[in-house]
Amino acid sequence: TRHLVRSVNESQRTIVVLSQNFIKTVWTDTEFRLAHKTALSSIQNRLIIIIYGEIDDFESLDTELKMCLRASTYLTWGDVNFWKKLRAVLPQNTCIEKLEKEMSKLEICMA
Repeated sequence: TRHLVRSVNESQRTIVVLSQNFIKTVWTDTEFRLAHKTALSSIQNRLIIIIYGEIDDFESLDTELKMCLRASTYLTWGDVNFWKKLRAVLPQNTCIEKLEKEMSKLEICMA
């Protein structure tokens, strides 16, 4: 957890890929809350949530998670303007091509 705190603090943005599997996995809840808390303590909103796939029931989500979705930038994977929107919320010096490749790998692995 200490490594995660340091990584979030040193990052310009923290991207959370929110999927049904992520929600069901208990240990990621701690990581998510830590990233969210760190983002909220910053002057600028540094948390970006990518909704990947279908989320079964938004109403049954943890209260903190629902608040985070309301307060944070979130994008939906598969949106026709996904990459354009992601570029808009990332700092200018971010290597977007590298991120596109990593997300493509994720999509292949999840398929």
